[in-house]
Amino acid sequence: MAIITWLKERQKDASFMVTGAGPDWLETRFIRPPKNTLVFAKKMIDFAPDVLGHDQQTVDQVAEKMNQMNGFFLVWD
Repeated sequence: MAIITWLKERQKDASFMVTGAGPDWLETRFIRPPKNTLVFAKKMIDFAPDVLGHDQQTVDQVAEKMNQMNGFFLVWD
């Protein structure tokens, strides 16, 4: 339930659709990206700290990945 609540709250920052999900991950695509990707990335990391992994170790890297994929990916280990 916390995931759904968080996603609904983030819809205020950006418009997106969920394109895939599993027991420990969720993938989206932006319809309208957030105005400030760094703020959005920080909110992602606060909610799902496991987003920070081997290839994304900073808020800046998470924001850049969001721009590259036109969406975001959440993961929980």
